[in-house]
Amino acid sequence: MRHLRLHGALFDGIIDYSFELDDEGQPYWAISTYKNSRGFSLPEADGIILLNATTGQMDRYGMDEVPEWVDRVQPEDFIMTQLGHKGEYV
Repeated sequence: MRHLRLHGALFDGIIDYSFELDDEGQPYWAISTYKNSRGFSLPEADGIILLNATTGQMDRYGMDEVPEWVDRVQPEDFIMTQLGHKGEYV
């Protein structure tokens, strides 16, 4: 987390660290980034940061640019919150 914050993600909303391997077996930490859609509530994922676990290199991707090998972008609690508000905040 310290490496992530000190190398460009200091003021970003970050959540949900998941360990993933790419197609060549290279290890990465996939960290979801988010923005709150209403003040300090209703968080919604807006992209992902892939942190290479061996080199420390970070790459940012928007929701439409995420590599196919990444399995998890949206945190489960974001989805459950959105489902809970379905119809309530249309």
